Amino acid sequence: MKGPIGHTFMYNIIILFIFIVFAFIGGILSYYKGYKINNRIVGSIEKFEGYNKEALDEINKNMGNLGYRHEYSGCNNTYKDMYLIEVGGEEYSYCIYSSYNPSDKNSIPKGGGYYQYGVLTYMNVNLPLIKEFSIPIFTRTNRIYKFSWKS
Repeated sequence: MKGPIGHTFMYNIIILFIFIVFAFIGGILSYYKGYKINNRIVGSIEKFEGYNKEALDEINKNMGNLGYRHEYSGCNNTYKDMYLIEVGGEEYSYCIYSSYNPSDKNSIPKGGGYYQYGVLTYMNVNLPLIKEFSIPIFTRTNRIYKFSWKS
């Protein structure tokens, strides 16, 4: 009787190990997708030197191509010393922040003649027995220099 009991215990350990490995791989893939979306948004903002209509069009195209869907999680007015300027549409949940306050048109950006944008997206984790939760992923753009602040 000692053999079958030992084998059952070993099978349980193997099943648990396989479950943990697949959960880890699933988490990595989910994080990769969230981070890839973040990098595409940052790339669009840097390509068009700011968050404007051209950048928004490219962001929406990229989001559709990559299949990013997430329920709205809400955006704070400030995040990591940046100000909220845009909340993603109904289909996509992302927040875009800027290093200057957009409500004060006469404000000079922090740091002088440059500003940065920050992008906040979410990694969606759905555990069937526990619940669904979101992990935020935040990325900043490189410095974008503006040589004239006159509108």
